[in-house]
Formats: sequence, C-alpha cells, structure tokens
Amino acid sequence: IDMFLRLKKEASGWPSNCMTEADKDDYIKTYFEKEGILLRKDRIEYNLGQSAVAKLALNSFWGRFGMSLLKSMLNFVSSLEEFNKLLCDNTKIVSIINLSNITFQVFL
Repeated sequence: IDMFLRLKKEASGWPSNCMTEADKDDYIKTYFEKEGILLRKDRIEYNLGQSAVAKLALNSFWGRFGMSLLKSMLNFVSSLEEFNKLLCDNTKIVSIINLSNITFQVFL
C-alpha cells in the first residue's frame, strides 16, 4: 500500500505552497515524518493518469483488506462428494444444512 501511496503523492505534483527548493525539501521531510513514506524529489510531477491509477489501486486494496473475514457464506453443493468435502474441511464451520430437492444448501 505504501508503494501506491507514494506513487499517488508523487503524481499529484507539488503542493501550491512549495515554491522554493527549501519548501520542497521541507515537504518531503514532513511527509516522511508523518506517513513514514519517503517521496522521491525527482519524481514529484503532476501526472493525472498515474495519480488516477495509483488512487484506484489504493481504493481497491483498502476495500479488500477492510473486508470482514467472519461473514457467513452460502454454498450450494450438488454431489455427496462435495458435501462430504465441505463437512470435513477444518477451516470452515458449518452452521446450517438444508436438504431440499437434490441440492444441498450449506451456510458457513
């Protein structure tokens, strides 16, 4: 995630208050102290495309890592082999089994 955040910040260009080289150096130092990400001075330049791609990656990772792993899942199995495999899987906890028609409904 840090890599994409660095890419986004670099592609966003310099802030409007960074006019001199001293301001730019101070901006890089302050950002490193606050975020722990060292920006590369020679790569800070406005690039809308790169900024958009980095932002999309950040948002995607944020959503993916923020997902709850403890949500229930509904599985449909149509064979006894699949059903037994699911029951014997130690990584899953089967809470409800619904035997309707030919299809097994298993709530995990």
